[in-house]
Amino acid sequence: MMSTTGSALRAAKQPAITRYGRLLQMIGRLPTAYRIYRERRALLSLSDRGLKDIGLSRADAYREATRPWWEIPGGR
Repeated sequence: MMSTTGSALRAAKQPAITRYGRLLQMIGRLPTAYRIYRERRALLSLSDRGLKDIGLSRADAYREATRPWWEIPGGR
């Protein structure tokens, strides 16, 4: 079993390029996260008939719309 100190040491020894690469990757996902956030909020403005057309209930729309912005579905 490895201690948390061991994992902290490994993280400190990572090349700076790897850490910056991860940061750039996260920044690159921000436009997608924002678009998904807006789509989720738009669900709340749909009428019950509009939600029925896409196969969602009001509860489903509310559940999806209140998810955190950083939860991006796979494949997006």
